[in-house]
Amino acid sequence: MIKKLLKNRQRGYLLLSQVIIAILGLIVGKIIAIYFSPEDFGLYNLQFAVYTFFFSLLLTPFIQYTKTVTKTLLPKLGYSYFLYLVSFLIVVLYFVLITVFSVKYSFNNYFFLILVFLIPANVLFNLLSDYFNIQNSLNLFSLSNLLKNLSGLCFLGLLFYINYKYSDGATLLWIIQIVGFLFGTLLFLPYYKIRFPSSHKISFYNFIKKYVKYGWPLMILAFWSWINNYFDRFAIEYFLDINSVGIYNANYAVGSKFFLLLNPFFLTLITPSIYNSVSISIRKETIKKYSKLYFLSAIPILISIFFLGDYIGLFLLSKRYESGFYLIFWISLAYFFLTLVYLYETIFYAESKTKVILYSNIISAVFNILLNILLIPLYGLNGAFIATLISFLIRLLVVKFYFNKL
Repeated sequence: MIKKLLKNRQRGYLLLSQVIIAILGLIVGKIIAIYFSPEDFGLYNLQFAVYTFFFSLLLTPFIQYTKTVTKTLLPKLGYSYFLYLVSFLIVVLYFVLITVFSVKYSFNNYFFLILVFLIPANVLFNLLSDYFNIQNSLNLFSLSNLLKNLSGLCFLGLLFYINYKYSDGATLLWIIQIVGFLFGTLLFLPYYKIRFPSSHKISFYNFIKKYVKYGWPLMILAFWSWINNYFDRFAIEYFLDINSVGIYNANYAVGSKFFLLLNPFFLTLITPSIYNSVSISIRKETIKKYSKLYFLSAIPILISIFFLGDYIGLFLLSKRYESGFYLIFWISLAYFFLTLVYLYETIFYAESKTKVILYSNIISAVFNILLNILLIPLYGLNGAFIATLISFLIRLLVVKFYFNKL
């Protein structure tokens, strides 16, 4: 497996950068656990979930569409229509977020300014990152993502080092996001050398029709994916409190890292065979082979987390979040199910049968909603992890069912 990775230096560099980014994420989590209270961290995570929801609905489809047509429609059409559309979407997102946050959460006047920088920087970073990926400039792709995470960590580390006294921890965490996006983008803009003519082969109306046709299914998928990833936070806030959200999310972040770190290695190995092989039976056998290997790799990881969960929590978080250390194992198990799904899903992407992925997300999300509502009032945070575990397992079973039918 290692030899296969080393055959492609750029791919190896990409994987190495992903490992480093994951480690940086754990370091950030440690500093946050020391420096920020569960209540501040909980409020930030609820705000971030709201931001992610509307960003996914309004701007993620645009980013994906731009990525898809970078080498086809965009050179023929020119950039102006894309600029008009993204500008409109950014303005809509800005006012939607201001309205929702004003009603739901109290925030200071600086937050208006934060969103002015955050939204365009987020969009630009994603467009730039996708451009490097499309051009097969994996070194630039890896370096920009690495610098984004490193700059946020350095800024947070500086605040921690000088013992900066803040009055609004959630707002400060948003500023750290801006720092990351700006450094991950501005230093790499000179490498974005592509220039398109401003010729309009189609009308703006027809362009919007094409975009809506492409983006609408992605909006539906984004909605159900968001339910799977974030609904439990709002259920915890509603039935428990914001402090519990902070404890849950901090331990959730640690528990999810182990298999999010391992999974890219397997996806990198499996992808060439899935997308280059003609025979569907060969594709299925390849996925089965690596799924078994993934399962065997997971066993010692999960056993270690089960017995060392408290020590992992103390090392990567702090005593402030100790009441949720037991969650680390259960979230790790849930993410084993989820990341195993990613291996099986590759064949549906390759076969252009992405409806299966949508169906599995919807079914999983419905169970996620019902189980969180039923279990959190009865069992507190235990109910939240049980809901996550079962819904992720159901998604795996649905995808595996369709996989077997291929």
